[in-house]
Amino acid sequence: MDRPLLEMSSTLNGLHVALVLLVIIDAQGPPDPCIPAAKVRKNSFLIVTSKSQSRISCPVTYCEKIPTIKWVKISDMDTWTQLYETDQITITEEQSNSGLKEVTSHLSFKSISKYDSGVYRCKIVVSSFSSESHNINVSVSGHILDLEINSKDNSQNMPHSEYVKNLLQ
Repeated sequence: MDRPLLEMSSTLNGLHVALVLLVIIDAQGPPDPCIPAAKVRKNSFLIVTSKSQSRISCPVTYCEKIPTIKWVKISDMDTWTQLYETDQITITEEQSNSGLKEVTSHLSFKSISKYDSGVYRCKIVVSSFSSESHNINVSVSGHILDLEINSKDNSQNMPHSEYVKNLLQ
């Protein structure tokens, strides 16, 4: 074969491969570039004092339609309970003012108790899609820890663990 015919054959093979790839990509349809997501940090932890007002938040990014956001409390690995508003719990949503497609759901406790300690998640539901956030661990203490250090106490000369033990007595 002479050189011009070889170059033309090589070019046609390249175009054929490009055309096949284009047909394959088009047959799969356009990729969905947007997936709603809960932006709760992994291993989130909240430590609060009993009988205080407390709030946990779940920022959610979305595509077109604002998703339904539900809150659940996980009792163990297989058991969870969906939470609803009560006289002690409110669930509110706040739309972002930054122009981003983001909404934040807040689970608020009017007077949190030690029974509210546990693992919480927010659940996103939009159309046939659903997703859950990372865990939010809530620990409710019955004691108010006064961590204020003044110059008259002896805390600066003792180990930290000893200082905390003295605070709890």
